[in-house]
Amino acid sequence: MVTASQRHGTLHLFSLAPRDWPNRLPELAQLWQPDDQLLLMTAAVQGYSSDLLLPFAQPHAVGLYQPDSQQMQLISPLPAHLQLVSSDLWATWTLAFARCVTWR
Repeated sequence: MVTASQRHGTLHLFSLAPRDWPNRLPELAQLWQPDDQLLLMTAAVQGYSSDLLLPFAQPHAVGLYQPDSQQMQLISPLPAHLQLVSSDLWATWTLAFARCVTWR
């Protein structure tokens, strides 16, 4: 879990629908660094159970933006490689990471 201390990695805000992932996840993989964090937002939350996310779950769990996932029936309990992220935690992450990139 990311704390309030400054991180040198990039926070990747991923809002693409799962149908677009085959084109964009390879691009993300090329840029991915060990201290990066992936947060699924909006339409991307629909693909939270995809195995395509596993490479991005080390060393930090892939985040699911909780407000965007409230309309869905999530697997309970969530697999260990996933983490629900509240609005407060999302705000903390945006301040903690050195860079923030939105994928649309």
